[in-house]
Amino acid sequence: MKIAIVCFNLSWQAGGPRLIFSSARGLIEVGHEVVIYTPEFKGEFFKELWQGLNIKVVPPVSHFRWDIRPKNIIEKILRKYNGEK
Repeated sequence: MKIAIVCFNLSWQAGGPRLIFSSARGLIEVGHEVVIYTPEFKGEFFKELWQGLNIKVVPPVSHFRWDIRPKNIIEKILRKYNGEK
């Protein structure tokens, strides 16, 4: 089976990236084809886990702002309605 794993940031040393790499390895070992998609990957940490994995760095969509969070539910709904501007 072809499996895509999406993770927003694989560039820091934390449990999330380690879990992604370990899960991908486990899926490959049982015969699945795995591709990891991420907008950020530096490869500085967990080299023994990510080596040999198919990791594709995909730039984020330019009109979507990850760094701005809505203050309340109304603002969130309005941003969705206006197309994430």
